Amino acid sequence: MKKMLIIYPDLVNAKTGGCVIDFQFIDVLRGSEDIELSYIQNKDLPGSSIIAYNLFFLLHVSIFYKYDYVFVNSRLYPRLFLPFCLLRILRCKSRLITYHHHYNFMTQKGLAKKIHKFFELSFLRKMYKIIIPSPYAKALTEKLLPNKSISYIEIGFEHRSEEIKREINNTFLFVGTLEPRKGIQYILDVAVIFKKRGINANFRIVGNQKYNEYVNQLKSFVVKENLEEIVTFLGRLNDDELKTEYKNASVFLFPSLHEGYGMVLIEAMSYGLPVVAFDNSAMPYTVKDGYNGLLAENMNSNDLAEKAVSLIKNKELYSTIAHQAFTFAQSKPSRTMMIDEMKVFVKTL
Repeated sequence: MKKMLIIYPDLVNAKTGGCVIDFQFIDVLRGSEDIELSYIQNKDLPGSSIIAYNLFFLLHVSIFYKYDYVFVNSRLYPRLFLPFCLLRILRCKSRLITYHHHYNFMTQKGLAKKIHKFFELSFLRKMYKIIIPSPYAKALTEKLLPNKSISYIEIGFEHRSEEIKREINNTFLFVGTLEPRKGIQYILDVAVIFKKRGINANFRIVGNQKYNEYVNQLKSFVVKENLEEIVTFLGRLNDDELKTEYKNASVFLFPSLHEGYGMVLIEAMSYGLPVVAFDNSAMPYTVKDGYNGLLAENMNSNDLAEKAVSLIKNKELYSTIAHQAFTFAQSKPSRTMMIDEMKVFVKTL
């Protein structure tokens, strides 16, 4: 029986799409008859900060000697870099495995970007197995770590049984955590542009509002620009409520500034929603410009607005792209296919 230690901040609440995939992989591990699992979460540590993590595992490095494998998400690289360096120095035989959804250093700027890049890539080089779930992250990893072997298990999605026939009602939907990286300010900029041009529309913003200061800035902007009647912050919704929003919207507006995959794009397309997004990071891997959505110049509010207008003003274009969005989503791997690939991977350990 092989022993594996799973180090993960919280194994109860899946706060992101990446967490959902990680949890699914951990469920597959739990189902293996050949692996015995142990867990360390934030609640088991003296703190969740970078310093607390590093100190705890440096002082308790002997923990790792009990296990054949250690599984982590690569987002923990600042918290586990030093302990994993020590394991290498001590020639500990525990093999390190990580799920790597996207490169954090890509969201940084200046000196911070260089520092994060060094630590993130150094962390990944220490891994025995790197599991990559997206084509964008795969392409980047092959470029940044050309000699590193990776295991590619593409994310699987729920397939809808039938296509939704849509009418254009000028409702624009966003779904995602309300944080600066998601570019929600650009949605508000589009709302201002529409208002000035006399274009009737509604903008519905769904997602966790845990970044209070940022959300307060957004809401203050809405009040300042008198957008209360056309911009609605819905918070986090349950599954049924979210399905209703997808079904009632006309366009999925997603001005994120960086994504490792952007799972929500496929989710929106599975409802036959055309997507308008910025042309950056993983977006062009999913949004095929003019086919299943439209890509706007990165960080350009005016172009984002123009692309949105071109969809709702052209019924034939809208219908074509909506149908092709649904078809594209149906072509992606199913969740069952993804789980089967995870099981094959686990058997190789």
